[in-house]
Amino acid sequence: MLPVSDPNPTAIYRLFGADGVLLYVGISNDPPVRYKQHAGDKPWWHEVATKVEEWQPDRATAKRLETKAITTESPRYNLLESPNYPPKPPGDGMSVAEFRAQFSETLAQTRYAGKIAFLYSRGKRVAAVVPVELAEAAEAVGGPVAAVEIARAASNS
Repeated sequence: MLPVSDPNPTAIYRLFGADGVLLYVGISNDPPVRYKQHAGDKPWWHEVATKVEEWQPDRATAKRLETKAITTESPRYNLLESPNYPPKPPGDGMSVAEFRAQFSETLAQTRYAGKIAFLYSRGKRVAAVVPVELAEAAEAVGGPVAAVEIARAASNS
């Protein structure tokens, strides 16, 4: 039973293929509606055989668990550094609204997981979103180029 005191419980859901492979992890406050959206826009939706939901008291908790699951369970079709389903910027067949939603997801994953997330255009990496700590460390030593030079020198010694 969900706590009545929280007005925004959110489910983290996992979608599995018939062979038991984890296909996708997501969050929603209304999973059946979200599943219908996926069915309309995900080319892999036909692979889904099983749906598992875990309700959390709020969206922030669900988001943290989702990010952890994506980074530790390696679902086949999530966006975080996935070679199977890279995000596409506007102009690559995606609306600006869809791109904004994916970019927001990428920012959240970088923030909560502390990993570098790459953005793709036509299948090639074109940019990276990095955790603040990494960017600040690079700035502290003179910028990204200097940080790379320091890292190379350290690996050669």
